[in-house]
Amino acid sequence: MPSELNVNGCHVPVVAGLGHEVDVRSALKVGENDVIIRVCTNLSNTFDKDANQRYGLFGSVWVVAR
Repeated sequence: MPSELNVNGCHVPVVAGLGHEVDVRSALKVGENDVIIRVCTNLSNTFDKDANQRYGLFGSVWVVAR
């Protein structure tokens, strides 16, 4: 299953790879918003830090309001 991003029930396309930002402004509404971020990886990234997998989480993830 590929990684997914949903904002208020709307699928937002994501770009695979490192260092990408995703603009979700078109899916936001005034007030409270529901954001679901699903990142897929494999167990090698969890248990073997030198596995060198080219997908999944590599470091921190930030959700930033601008």
